[in-house]
Amino acid sequence: MTLTTRRFLYITFILSFLIITPLVILYANGYTFSLNKKSIVKTGMLVLNTKPESANIYLNGVPEETFLGSYFGKRIKVTTPAKIKNIIPGEYLVRVELENYWPWEKKLTVYPGGTTFAEDVILFRKELPQIIAANTRISQQSPNKEYSIIYDDNNVSLVNLENGNITNLLNSTTSPMIVWSPRSTKFIINNTIFDIYNPEKRISISQLDFQPENIKWNFSQDDIIYFKEKNKIYSFNITNQTVKAIAEMQISGDYFIKDKYIFSLSRVGNDSNLNVVDLNSSVIVKSIKLPNTFNYEFINTDNELINLYDKDKEILYLINPFADYLPIREIINNIKIAKWVGPAKLLFANDYEIWLYDLGQNKKTILNRLSEKIKDVVWHPSNNYIIYSTEKSINTLELDERDRYRTIELVAGENLKIINLNRNGSILYFQGTYGNQVGLFRLKI
Repeated sequence: MTLTTRRFLYITFILSFLIITPLVILYANGYTFSLNKKSIVKTGMLVLNTKPESANIYLNGVPEETFLGSYFGKRIKVTTPAKIKNIIPGEYLVRVELENYWPWEKKLTVYPGGTTFAEDVILFRKELPQIIAANTRISQQSPNKEYSIIYDDNNVSLVNLENGNITNLLNSTTSPMIVWSPRSTKFIINNTIFDIYNPEKRISISQLDFQPENIKWNFSQDDIIYFKEKNKIYSFNITNQTVKAIAEMQISGDYFIKDKYIFSLSRVGNDSNLNVVDLNSSVIVKSIKLPNTFNYEFINTDNELINLYDKDKEILYLINPFADYLPIREIINNIKIAKWVGPAKLLFANDYEIWLYDLGQNKKTILNRLSEKIKDVVWHPSNNYIIYSTEKSINTLELDERDRYRTIELVAGENLKIINLNRNGSILYFQGTYGNQVGLFRLKI
């Protein structure tokens, strides 16, 4: 090797070192050269996590691949969960795909030196519904989401939603009144009490020489029910089958019993009142004047606030019965569906709008406005999605408001209505017509 060649190589190595080393140091510290801006910029990071995992990631339509794979000429795709580093700041169309699942897509902005997160992404299955019970007209799910009582114009049956087993309970040509116990161990059909673990074991309340009205369960014990007859409220102990009168008062409409109080409605002349009655002494400890109406109903009785619904005017009153000042906490107009998500968030809907009310911030946020009538809406356990139904479709709605609220149509059918989820949100149950079948359906999502 000549002296000239050695000098050329020596100078080349030095120049390469002087050029490459600063670039490597800049890259390691989160900087890169932007061709668009023609300058060195601070990069950002994108963190993606999906359920299920192993979904392919695309940025602006280009699949993300590992650096080592590209270096060795192999196409090794980046899959979720992933932390994609050294991204030039800007807006990206992020898309994740997994076979047999609906893709997820959203415009996200990556900021210099910052991290953009999309960690609560649920990829929903592309599945076909399977019928559980044909010709179902009524379906009422248990509080623990493991069972459902169905009615098909002739029979009332119990469905185990985990294995699909159906147990016929009784014959009926009229729509039954169904009341589940809070712990889902018992239920009442009309005036008969059933045990979930032994449906053949049943107790008829009608045999007690009473004409019970408005039957209620005890909140903490599944072996005690309450019922009204005339102006008296009675308790019935299912275990020893004893009846006890617990209060005598004027009740004009609905009532319920919680903790040590009876919450009841009374009407004198044109005045309507919500009365709080001590369960032990039958003394009215608080009376709250209400707007004059004839058709109030207590709903969501497990919530800390009294949820009093005016069925005629479609108004929900949220009431703190023990407040010293202004007991009516909030009034929500034009409401047909109301479901609490924990103690402080209320998911509600009218015919064409879905809303979320934050009790702590006293803030209402509209989530979606539709052209079709809304039939039902449920909260997904992930806390980042809701599922709603119209007469012709069942859809998911993502609550991440960046870019837009994203929707996916899971089912297209006819007369779709009541929808329920199992405990972890992986199975959807719905009632309606799908294809040529009518009944209760099961869909893996």
